[in-house]
Amino acid sequence: ELEFPLDIIKIKGYFKAVFEVRPPFKWSVRNTTTDETIWSAIITEGGAESTNSQVQDLSEKQLLQISKMLGSEWMQVAIYLGLMYKDLEDIKETESDVNMQKFKMLVKWKNGRNRGEATANDLWDGVKDLDVLPSEVQRVLQGMVHKFYPL
Repeated sequence: ELEFPLDIIKIKGYFKAVFEVRPPFKWSVRNTTTDETIWSAIITEGGAESTNSQVQDLSEKQLLQISKMLGSEWMQVAIYLGLMYKDLEDIKETESDVNMQKFKMLVKWKNGRNRGEATANDLWDGVKDLDVLPSEVQRVLQGMVHKFYPL
């Protein structure tokens, strides 16, 4: 176990770690006070490899599941995900069913990203700072993220 005091992290901004154990292995950074995992990665040989490449993009079925949990804040979610207001107006014009509007918004988000960049983790990263995100959506996305990145 290594300790990274916050005051040193603020000064240095990064750490270099050399491991005596041969990859692959999992490395996690945990808050010692809450025992919450802050960050985790799978360390592999051959240079840096994004763990996102090992995780599949969200399926349309998963997007539909998430869209059904969204309420009236769905347009704010879209803005946090980088969609334009014009895109939302187009969706609303072409689709009268609100649940399908929310679903089409998430599909548009997914289709606007590169392969491997529309994962549960990517979606969570986009919306986690939104203060009106329903707790059910938070719980489901965090569950999906932890399923792909088990601790």
